[in-house]
Amino acid sequence: MLLLVSGVFVQRGVVRGVTGSHDLTMMYAGARQWVQGGNPYPLDGAYDAYVEGGGGAERPRDPKWFAQLYPPTTYAVMGPVGVLPWPVARAVFCGLNLVGWALAGWWAWGALGRPAFGGLRLRHPHPESPTPNPAAGFGGLVLTAAFLVWAPVHTTLAFGQLGGVVVGLVCVGLGGMTGWRAAPMGRGVVGPALRGLAMAVACCLKPQLAGLLVVALGVWGWGRRGQAHGVRGVLGLRTVGWCVGWGLLISAVAAGRLMVTAPTWWGDLRANVSAFAGTGFADPSRANGHAWQMINLEPWLRHVGVGEAAAGVLPWVLGMGALIVVGIAGARARSAAVDEAGPQLSPNPESPIANPGDEVALLHLLATAAVVSLLVVYHRSYDAVLLVFPAVWAWRRVSAGGWRGAGGVAAGLVVVMGLPLPAVLSVAVERGWLPAGLVEAGWWAPGVLMHQNVALVLLLGVLVVGGVGARQEERLG
Repeated sequence: MLLLVSGVFVQRGVVRGVTGSHDLTMMYAGARQWVQGGNPYPLDGAYDAYVEGGGGAERPRDPKWFAQLYPPTTYAVMGPVGVLPWPVARAVFCGLNLVGWALAGWWAWGALGRPAFGGLRLRHPHPESPTPNPAAGFGGLVLTAAFLVWAPVHTTLAFGQLGGVVVGLVCVGLGGMTGWRAAPMGRGVVGPALRGLAMAVACCLKPQLAGLLVVALGVWGWGRRGQAHGVRGVLGLRTVGWCVGWGLLISAVAAGRLMVTAPTWWGDLRANVSAFAGTGFADPSRANGHAWQMINLEPWLRHVGVGEAAAGVLPWVLGMGALIVVGIAGARARSAAVDEAGPQLSPNPESPIANPGDEVALLHLLATAAVVSLLVVYHRSYDAVLLVFPAVWAWRRVSAGGWRGAGGVAAGLVVVMGLPLPAVLSVAVERGWLPAGLVEAGWWAPGVLMHQNVALVLLLGVLVVGGVGARQEERLG
């Protein structure tokens, strides 16, 4: 089985990434312009830089297909890729995405208690912990196979998107608090500084992916800074502090260079974003026949008749409300666990008994922040890679309480998000396998093609409801 899914992963992800990476063309061009002292945002300058680097037919010279929409920090961080010839750059970046996924997989394996591969049972990182080994026997094999067939991972690699690198960097930043609890970066000043740098680079690359995850870590750390044995809480706050500091430094360098070499960059960026949002692929209204490709909530709301203003605000209200509820529930559960443990608290800060419920509370907040991130701003299906955090949370809940609870429902919704059904159904209509009249039916887009938008809302609900009062899982921290 593993050989089969590995073949699918290589063909649909790696091969297409090395030979395609069409979305990377824009970031590559912007990075090349930034390094050379040019303005990344005007179409002609960016496209000329792309052609000069060896680019060709991957993207046409068209603002619809070659829009520069990222902040200067993205192009500054991507600078080392931008100096390479285009054929080399896309292969290197595909490799960076693979490294990012390897880091994310290693983090997930640790956060799940290091499940076994085949008949070999690998030691839990904390032998004194009461945590069961999730999905004993073949848990690691199942986890690996599920990852290799997950469509958002394939699409991220094939399009040359940033998701793999961003998620991997965030997981590095989480080391010492969850997953990599025995990591050498766990103490002193150097550890938080390096983890903060990893998270800062992730935020600078794509802030709409990593930003709320950093906020979640900060909220979690703040709530534990003054509690008994709050080692991980202080560690989290230090990591976030370093992240902010590094992020400000990178931003100052990235924007400062453009202020000197291309003083009109801000107006050019705003014009590009306005054009893309109003007339390009990001238009959430019914006028955009491809709005179903977006997985954030606004397009679905617009398609079911919600007004433009309300459709833009409602996702934020729901998302921020969910984060507040989950944060409060986690704090109360932690306090109850501390009271219950009492004198059993271990003096060893690396012991899970020293921090009852801490790790699961962080995982819960990260999972919620990931879903909220996908719902509140523009995202396409490849950005569903953020669901690695809800997937880990769901697996732990299943291992603690079985498939019939919140964990099982969440796992099912993550699977729905990992299947390319909207694209398959759209192609089926285009090729005549389904009636062509479905495109004109008012229910087709919001009721069928946009089912992943609804799945995300349901997943957010499961995280809110399923996390309140969950006591058995508290012992997994």
